[in-house]
Amino acid sequence: MSTPRHHGGTLRLPSRPQPQLPASLTAGSGTMPAAKGASASLDPAEIAARKQANVQREREEQRAAVFRRHQQTRDILALLRARWPALFSTPVPLATGIARAIRAEMGCVEAPTAGLGRALHHWTNAPGYLTAVAAGETRRNLDGTEAGAPDEAQRRFAAEAIGQRAAQQALRAASRSPYRSHSGGHPEAVPPAAPTGLQEGRTQLEKPASSPAGIQEALQR
Repeated sequence: MSTPRHHGGTLRLPSRPQPQLPASLTAGSGTMPAAKGASASLDPAEIAARKQANVQREREEQRAAVFRRHQQTRDILALLRARWPALFSTPVPLATGIARAIRAEMGCVEAPTAGLGRALHHWTNAPGYLTAVAAGETRRNLDGTEAGAPDEAQRRFAAEAIGQRAAQQALRAASRSPYRSHSGGHPEAVPPAAPTGLQEGRTQLEKPASSPAGIQEALQR
């Protein structure tokens, strides 16, 4: 080991050799070499196939989610029917705030908020329930006691909803045979024009009617 030398009172350390980079890193442009086994660009057909597979998988997942929601609705309605047959066997108008009372009795495990809301929406929009509301039948609590009657606006909305569904059925019936052939589904003759009222309201009828606060009050949280 060499010793430091003094020159005019200044201490100088011996210089050390600088490390040299491998030739593979300094050759050419000086950039790092490409990683071994780097994949080439994907073929356009393979890219399209992967996209199609992803779309198909998303559709299947959506269908599975819809099936689970429908199954949950059926399960909750079965529980309600077993627990309160007087309310959920033969449709009768339900008391205001019935959802809160049901959750208090059953808990969120048996009747989760979202699932219970869908089940009650399905039940209160069924034809039998709308007919009972339109007729002004007495609302009922969970124990069967009276809870008032639907007001005029609620009865009118229920009657209009029933009429809309009847019009929808008429439109569907008008689009079927005998104006379509049995071989290919092509029209054999020009069907008569739909009544003006049905034709103008077709867009609105194809959408589910949203109930006002009075009809959907059973879904209040």
